[in-house]
Amino acid sequence: MIALGLSALADRTLMEPGGWSVVTVDEADIHAATRALEEELIFWLDEEGTGSVRVFAECSSPPKLVQELACMLPEDVALLPLPLDLVVPVCGYLDYARGRLTGQPRGVILTSEPGVQALAAAAPNLWSWVGPRVWHLDPQEGQLDVKARLASLQQGTGLTDSEVLQRAEAGTLTPDPVFAEWLVLLGRGDLLGR
Repeated sequence: MIALGLSALADRTLMEPGGWSVVTVDEADIHAATRALEEELIFWLDEEGTGSVRVFAECSSPPKLVQELACMLPEDVALLPLPLDLVVPVCGYLDYARGRLTGQPRGVILTSEPGVQALAAAAPNLWSWVGPRVWHLDPQEGQLDVKARLASLQQGTGLTDSEVLQRAEAGTLTPDPVFAEWLVLLGRGDLLGR
C-alpha cells in the first residue's frame, strides 16, 4: 500500500473522475483525517473552479446515502468516513446499488486497515471498482522538515540563524532568495526587505 500525504491524495482523487478509492488511517484518526482531506480538496477545487466536497459523516441509512450520492455531480467528491463497525452495512449496500453511482461523484472511503479487509470481503463488486486505488494517508509525507532545511542553509552558507537575524535586523542581509526562505522558516518574514 502506497503512503501519500494530503496534497498527493487530493491530486490522485481529483484525477479519477467517477472513480472510487479507499484511504487507510488509524481507526481513532478517521474523522480528523476526513476533515483534513476535505480542507485540501476544497482548496484544490476552488483553484479549478469546479466541483464540491461533501462529507457523509453519519451513514445511518445506506439507501438514503446512495440516493444522495446519485444526486451529486461527476466533478464532486464524496468523503465517507467509515469506522470498522459501519464498513459492512454501508459498503454492502453500496455494492448492491453501485449501478446508481456509475458516472457520479468521485468517492473516497476513509477507514482502518481492518476496515479495508471487511470492505473487500463484504462488497466484492465495490472492491473491484476501487481496484488499485487503496492508499495510506501519512500526514507527514511531503512536508518540509524545517530543522533539516535550516541545518542545510547553515551548512551551505556558514552562517548561524542568529547571524542571519542580526544582518536582517540591521538591513545588511544580501537580498538573496536563500535568505528570504531562511527568514520565513525562522518565522521572521517581517524582516524581508529591510
